[in-house]
Amino acid sequence: TMIRVRFTKLSYTGREAKGIVMIALQLNGTSSNPFNVTVTPSEESSLSAEGGVDFNTTPLTATFGSEMTMSSVSVPVLADDIVEGIETFEITLASINEGIKIHDSRGTASIVITDSTMIRVRFTKLSYTGREAKGIVMIALQLNGTSSNPFNVTVTPSEESSLSAEGGVDFI
Repeated sequence: TMIRVRFTKLSYTGREAKGIVMIALQLNGTSSNPFNVTVTPSEESSLSAEGGVDFNTTPLTATFGSEMTMSSVSVPVLADDIVEGIETFEITLASINEGIKIHDSRGTASIVITDSTMIRVRFTKLSYTGREAKGIVMIALQLNGTSSNPFNVTVTPSEESSLSAEGGVDFI
């Protein structure tokens, strides 16, 4: 029978700060002989991550021992100090062993990297008090992280979460 190897998922997620993303591989059979498959991070099909900057492009080897049906590799991701948000790239499977084929629909997977340097903005207090006669309430925000680029934060009053004030009457 034909033995096929595949990624166990179509998408894997990892944090930039961790430095690796664990990738699991599975066979739909067993082999009495050990063999290797290659997992290649693809710079050409990178969706938003940049090879050599956000991830290592060196092909990796996954080994299946005799009678094994599962194996794994650690795909290196590279940390930087740039606020980038979420980045994605693809990995592909290849086999040079006769009799071992790549599963048609699971020979390519994506890796989603969440940024370690993501900036978070939060309110400094859970509630704020103001006088109606003043016409304004000062709200303070706190930045967790740094950015070399300016950005805006929009604070929107919500009628749904209002306890007793009425939108359009008590606040705009």
